Amino acid sequence: MPITEDVENMKEFMTLLTDVKVSVAEMNGKMDRVMDSVDDTKITVQEVRKDLDKVKDIAVAADSRSINNEEDIKEIKENNRRITIALISIVGAFILQIIFFLLTYDFGK
Repeated sequence: MPITEDVENMKEFMTLLTDVKVSVAEMNGKMDRVMDSVDDTKITVQEVRKDLDKVKDIAVAADSRSINNEEDIKEIKENNRRITIALISIVGAFILQIIFFLLTYDFGK
């Protein structure tokens, strides 16, 4: 009986060893999927970084345009104020000229 018992033990060991091999193979498959997921994640992160860089560039350009536009608006306001003062001065001078003319002109005396 000891030989039969050894044979049975060997069969159980071989069955257990086969189960372990199957489990290891399943774990290898799962690890491959995990590694593929990690690689996909790395690629996605790189794409997101590129998109982020593009967004940063767009934001910096928009900010720069905004600052330039703000300076242009200030300049336009200043020029508008100067033009208004000049027009008021011209109109005032014209009115004074008419008044002077009316006061100094001899209407048939």
